[in-house]
Amino acid sequence: MPDVVVVGAGPAGLATAHTLARAGCAVRVLEAADAVGGRMRTLRADGCLIDTGAEMLPSAAGYPATWRLISAFGLDADPDAVPRVRGALAVWRGGRARPHAGRPLGLLTGAGLPPGARLDLLRFQTRLNRMRDLDPDHPERAPLGMATVADLVRRYHPDLRDYLVQPIAAGFFGWDLDHAAAGPFAAHLKASGSTGGWRTYRDGMDTLTRALAARLDVVTGYPVTRVSTTPGGVRLDSPAAPSSRARRCWPYPLPWRPRCAPTPRRTSGPSPPPAATPRCSASPWSWTGPWPPPVCGGGSPPSSRPRRTR
Repeated sequence: MPDVVVVGAGPAGLATAHTLARAGCAVRVLEAADAVGGRMRTLRADGCLIDTGAEMLPSAAGYPATWRLISAFGLDADPDAVPRVRGALAVWRGGRARPHAGRPLGLLTGAGLPPGARLDLLRFQTRLNRMRDLDPDHPERAPLGMATVADLVRRYHPDLRDYLVQPIAAGFFGWDLDHAAAGPFAAHLKASGSTGGWRTYRDGMDTLTRALAARLDVVTGYPVTRVSTTPGGVRLDSPAAPSSRARRCWPYPLPWRPRCAPTPRRTSGPSPPPAATPRCSASPWSWTGPWPPPVCGGGSPPSSRPRRTR
């Protein structure tokens, strides 16, 4: 029985499973789709790569944890494997693509924005640069309170919202401006910098998730349809197999970051006492459910119908 079950084999779930496995936990990842990747999945058909979600990633300044994993797996050993994207973003307006969006040159060429919107873009960028405590890893520290992304850009030219902020927020994150918090958006925008430094994966945007999954116990084709509380803890139900069990169950994405102290390994002498089980806790993010996560129990192990990646 694994110490931890992670539900979801996207980048967040696999990265956390990788960290827990390195800490000594026995981890299993359950994924509903027939392949890993989540929002960074790539389809392969007729010799073509089709990225179904994100198509590029900012530099290490904007995504330091991602780039640490890329380097740890040696995915950037070949410079051509993670190439820079020329003209990463363009604004579609007036029946054609307007280049240089998100780059200083765009302030001169327009990048699809009229002069008034360009001037407000410069004001907006200056405002972000002057804000303190804009940290993508701690968006709750942003000095924006309960403001939404819509509130953040309300004072500026409407084209700034409609032709730049809205496409970025919706296209990259799937956010609704009227309901998405301004803090995470502002922090990521400031940290990511110019789109001139953005890159992509030559072999598909699922390159990192495939590398992570190859080193983990991942079961695909295993949708988790229900997590129910039982007297003994929690049970994960799936139409793919009988209920699964583990010591801890974590669905992804999470509003907190897990840490796990692994079960001490027996080297000699008597078995460790029953209390020596994995201890899992979280950093101080808000969590609305019970804590610590209850023990998963009941049911039998998954059947052979779901497919393992290794």
